[in-house]
Amino acid sequence: MSQEHAGTEREVRADNDHRKQQPVAPVGSVPPKAQPTGRQKWNKARPTKMITFWLCVGSVALALLIGFRWGGWTTAGAAQKQATVAAQGAVVERLTAICVAQSNLSPEHVQQITELQAVKSGSDRATYVTDKGWATMPGDAKPDNKVADQCARKLLVLAAN
Repeated sequence: MSQEHAGTEREVRADNDHRKQQPVAPVGSVPPKAQPTGRQKWNKARPTKMITFWLCVGSVALALLIGFRWGGWTTAGAAQKQATVAAQGAVVERLTAICVAQSNLSPEHVQQITELQAVKSGSDRATYVTDKGWATMPGDAKPDNKVADQCARKLLVLAAN
C-alpha cells in the first residue's frame, strides 16, 4: 500500500484494473460529518422568546392595519359620527318634502317659484325660502338652514320639469 496523502490509503488492485482510484480512510478513523441541508436547519431552529414576542407584535399590527384600512373596521367614535351624519341627512330629506308641500299651499305659488328662479346665489335662494316661511316646520319657532337650502334646490328641480 502506498500513501499519497497523509491519513489516507489507496485500495489495493490488480495491475490491469484501470478504474479511478478512490482514497480510503484508514481503519478506525471517523468519517467526516455531512453538512446539514437548509430544511434540516429550519426544522432544528427554535425561536427565542424575543423573536416570538416581536413576531406576535408584528402580526397584531398587520391585522389592525389590514382591518381598519381595507377590512371596513371602524372605531366607535367614527361609527357615531357616520350615524349622526346619516340621521341628519335623513331628517333634512324628510323635512324638505314638508317644505315643498308648504310652498305648494301658497296662493301665489307660481309667482314665488318664478321669483326663486330669478335669484342667482344658492344662499340667497335659501334665504328666500326661509323668508317665505316654507322651511319653518309646524311646531318650530325658527327655520332650518339646511332644510331651506335643500327645499330651494328641490323647488327649482320641480319647476324645471
